[in-house]
Parts: sequence; C-alpha cells; structure tokens
Amino acid sequence: MSWSNAPQGCASSSRSGPAEHGIRLASARGVNAQAVAEHAIALILALARRLPEARDNQRNRVWRGMIGDLAAREDELGGKTLLIVGLGDIGGRLARLAKAFDMRVIGLRRDPKNGAGAADAVHGMGALKARLPEADFVALTCPLVKDTENLIDADALGRMKRSAFLINVARGRCVDESALAKALAEGRIAGAAIDVTVEEPLARASPLWTPPLRGQCPRYPHGQSGPAVARRRDATQLDPLSKTSLPHRGRGGTARDSERWERV
Repeated sequence: MSWSNAPQGCASSSRSGPAEHGIRLASARGVNAQAVAEHAIALILALARRLPEARDNQRNRVWRGMIGDLAAREDELGGKTLLIVGLGDIGGRLARLAKAFDMRVIGLRRDPKNGAGAADAVHGMGALKARLPEADFVALTCPLVKDTENLIDADALGRMKRSAFLINVARGRCVDESALAKALAEGRIAGAAIDVTVEEPLARASPLWTPPLRGQCPRYPHGQSGPAVARRRDATQLDPLSKTSLPHRGRGGTARDSERWERV
C-alpha cells in the first residue's frame, strides 16, 4: 500500500505510523458537507411540518381531524429565524438552503471576519446566549472542541423560545443530554432532532427515545453521513494530511474536529 484515504471522522491516533512505512494519507474533508446540510434542513422540515406525528398516525391508522390550536398545527418556515452555530462548510451550505425557504438566518462562527456567506448576519460564538431568544430553530453544525463541549446546556435551553426547536448534526457532546431530556419533558422547548449522541448506539433506557408528544425528537443515527454521491466525491476532494499527531477521538467527537474549528 502506498496511499490511503481517511474519512473526515477518522479516529486514527497518529499519522506518523503510516508515514514511516511510506504510506501517504489524505482526508476527504468537506465531502459530506452537502449531505449533512441537506439532512439538517430535512430535520427542520420534519419538525415544522410535524412529520414524525404523521408517521405515527399512519402506523396507528389514525385520521387526524382539523386542529383548532394553531400552535399544534403544521407550520411554515418562511419568516422564521434559524440560528446556525458553526458557519463552516456545513453551516454555510445550510444557510443557503434555509434562505431558499425565506428564513432569516443568523450565523455564529469563531471568527466573524471569515464572512457571513448566505446568512443575514454573522456574530462570534460569544454571542450565542444573546441570539438564542431570537431563534425559532437552533442548528448545531460546529466541531467538538473544548469551547463547544456542552455548549447547549440547561442555561442555553432556558434562553430558547418555548416554541423553538434544536437540531444537532454536530457532535453528541456539544449538547448536555440530561438538560435536553429535562427541557423536552417539561415543555421548555418545542422539540429536538438529533443525529448524534454522546454514547452510540443510544442506550435503550435513554429518555431521548420516548419524548412527550410536543417534544418530538426524531433519532437518525448518522443517516446523513454516507450517501452514494458523497462516496463518489471521496476520490475528487482529497486533502493531504500533515505528519503531526491526531488528537484522541474521544466519545462523541472525531479527530478532525480541531481542524474544522479553524474554518468555522
């Protein structure tokens, strides 16, 4: 072997070993950006249009009549505010998709000087607490680093609207899962859609499997991570890896997260 392609979420502990044997490493960085962004907008639509409830009604052969409570009906995305936490490759793509639905998009990134892209406004990550009360949807697309671990905790959830939804396509440890489960159970936010958890697979006893009716919490175990088109892009979007050591992956994160943080 003289060459190896490592996916973005590679968990190798060191790059030096293969190099010592003359094996060149490359990363398909960004290859899944479009897939993850599309998955995130799909989750946003699922929550707004109450698709999990419709799925359950179909399974149970329930014909739901007209609902008088406007808050319990399906909603539109136009005019709603989406807060994207991490305006890198994935977050930037998600911003463009959200604008197609006439959403107002606020982006947070480590260095706002890197630009807003399709977002209507961009702020530093330190503005999270101030911007949370504005958002109807909060989407996490950031890497897992020290500054983003438990970024969405009880305090952050308490600052969100009771009608707001949380979408996590980042890393499990970016969210305090106990605080999220409590917020859903108490109706302090409208619901959540999670693609990642701290422990995977998610324990059968986890309350995230069975949230209350208004706290829809669809579980999609990395459903966004490997479409065929993304696999085909692997061969054309390769990024040579340096010879420095990779940080330890740890639970709920990947070895490439620290490098992604530089671009967010």
